[in-house]
Amino acid sequence: MTRGLDDALAQLQPVFKQNGITLDTEALRPASFIDTALDNVRNSLAIGAALIVIVLYLALRNWRTAAISFAAIPLSLLTAAMVLDRFGLSLNTLTLGGLAIALGEVVDDAVIDVENIHRRLRENRALEEPRPALAVIFRAAMEVRRAVIFATAAVVIVFLPILQLGGVAGRLFAPLALAYIFSILASLAVALTLTPALAAVLLARAPLPPEDPPLVARAKRIYAGPLATVDRHPRTVIAAVIVLVVAGLGSAPFLRTRFLPRFHENDLIVHYLAAPGTSVATMLEIGRRAMGIMRHLPEVAHVIEHLGRAHLSNGSAPINKAEIDIGLSAKGAANSVVAEQHILAAIEGAPGVRWWANTFLTERIAETISAVTAPVVVTIYGQHIAALNQDAQAVAAALRQVPGTAAVQIEAPPGTPLLSIRLRRAAIARFGFTAADVLSAIETSYASRTVGQVYRAARSYPIVVVLPPALRSDPAALASIPLASPSGMVVLLGKLARIRERSGQSLILHLDAQRVQIVTANITGSAARFVARARHRLAGITLAAGDYLEIGGTAAASGAARLDLLLRAALAFAAILGLLAIALREARNVLLVTANLPFALIGGIAAVWISGIPVSLGAAVGFVTVFGITLRNALMLLSHYRQLVLAEGRPWSRETAHLGAMHRLTPILMTASVTALGLLPLAIRADLPGQEIEGPMAIVILGGLFSSTVLTLLVLPALSLRYGRFKRRADESAGERSNATASSSSRS
Repeated sequence: MTRGLDDALAQLQPVFKQNGITLDTEALRPASFIDTALDNVRNSLAIGAALIVIVLYLALRNWRTAAISFAAIPLSLLTAAMVLDRFGLSLNTLTLGGLAIALGEVVDDAVIDVENIHRRLRENRALEEPRPALAVIFRAAMEVRRAVIFATAAVVIVFLPILQLGGVAGRLFAPLALAYIFSILASLAVALTLTPALAAVLLARAPLPPEDPPLVARAKRIYAGPLATVDRHPRTVIAAVIVLVVAGLGSAPFLRTRFLPRFHENDLIVHYLAAPGTSVATMLEIGRRAMGIMRHLPEVAHVIEHLGRAHLSNGSAPINKAEIDIGLSAKGAANSVVAEQHILAAIEGAPGVRWWANTFLTERIAETISAVTAPVVVTIYGQHIAALNQDAQAVAAALRQVPGTAAVQIEAPPGTPLLSIRLRRAAIARFGFTAADVLSAIETSYASRTVGQVYRAARSYPIVVVLPPALRSDPAALASIPLASPSGMVVLLGKLARIRERSGQSLILHLDAQRVQIVTANITGSAARFVARARHRLAGITLAAGDYLEIGGTAAASGAARLDLLLRAALAFAAILGLLAIALREARNVLLVTANLPFALIGGIAAVWISGIPVSLGAAVGFVTVFGITLRNALMLLSHYRQLVLAEGRPWSRETAHLGAMHRLTPILMTASVTALGLLPLAIRADLPGQEIEGPMAIVILGGLFSSTVLTLLVLPALSLRYGRFKRRADESAGERSNATASSSSRS
């Protein structure tokens, strides 16, 4: 749409030039941010995919297995894109972010499948009487199929709460969650169908070295030492992990929070508010001074001011409030936070004028949530304007005492100078006028009235009657307006109405059929902490009888969204427990998987502390993603233990636990590596436009991925050895016997 507008304005440029109109097409252009954001996310996606190709080849050192594994990426992402298009979703920064976050996991199923096929083919070729390669491939694929299906289903369930978020949070994160879910479902379909087929074509008769690739062999040698150490000192290690988990959870309440991260846009909106009753001329002078300073700042490229209200405007800002739209230069856009601070520091100084700034997208989201552009909005409901104003003054005073307050404002402040006109009914009747005649004269004097048209050539010009500006700015001049009665007598307006100046209110707000007064606060620091402190302060305020207040805005929406996500995640967790019970068949093993989930918190919280980012809703979704990855790895390990004991008849012992951990080392490390490398471009450049949501998610996932991978490989085997239970049930024994009978019959 912006490109279409640019083309249309370009065609009108000669007309603008002829009439002395200067047009700046680059000022306040959100499309520029969108173009930059899409390019950045696409680049991160491409870089992540390239890094995954490199690590696949280095880990496997076999172009065939690497090609089979990598094939899952384009097929899964293209399938997800087609499904998104079918649902009417475009490839925007959020859906592309979902694909980027899923980048590592879409190859996970294929890696698990092809790694197991590769290992079974090597073992088969070492036998004296090797079985047919296709039969080995089929059996190897079936060995991991159950675990892969259950693990993918568990990850999908983990993401379902994000789809159910309401409001702005739901509109933002639902496309990301859908892209992620469609991607991993597509990767599951590829792993179940195409991966075994490609393995049959490329690996069945290919030369397979009997030893592990050098990188994998070295990783196993390194892994054996810490695994044995943990096995010798399990209580010490488990106690240390518990301390880390408690410390991580204990530090979580002290993390900075906000609803959404700050968007690194090219456009900045600076607001300034003067005392009620400040004239347009004074506001223009303040704006001109500020714009003159801004034009000399290296962070600023374009400056435009908006002041007052147009006829039939959709806004209701008072005259004493104005805004300046700033287009940032390349230097300013590189770090919009620093640019905003520098700009505000340069222009502040006018007495009685308050300044604050937001990015364009942040303002639009705030307006969508609470109809005002502030992170904290206190709405006071009541019936009487005087009582509401008194309550608003008390609320504003309380908010100014809360640490972290940047600016507090009453949206409809009292004390605005007004011109009061009260009709003298008796005088109007005595001179032969009607109330409508007098009110029409007042409207014509100030709002103007079109009384005719003048035609020149092919154009028409309206004839408008209105008081001259000098008289409109003089309240006493209104009393001297002459009115002609039907009898021809001329009477001054001052004889027909009582005209005086008084202090009043230029704006009366309503919400849900009630009168309201709104107090807004811009804040610095943690939004959740500010809201908690504000609630404590406001609880001590005594409101007028019948009045009550509500706290809203993006800060309150952030807490509500996180609580909603937490409650829905609890329901999803209950569903996952049922799924794990079906997959693992033992309550102890289910508890082992769930006990592994807090491991992800350690690294995720540590990553937030180290990076210094606030915990936005995007970071919270990152924790959900880490839970899914941790759940997947733990389920794959315990499922393999079950396979070794039940299918291969091994006793559950230390040797079996170590063997299973060694078998799963390669797919778990590769899963962690490809996921980390796929997210690394997003995490490194989280400050780029378009990566404000995905960047914090990637940082949290990388931290949680590190801790969960280390603890899954080291602590979970020790826990499984002592508390796990892997035994054959009666129905499973019957099934194994029938399978064995069928297998022997087929061989005969």
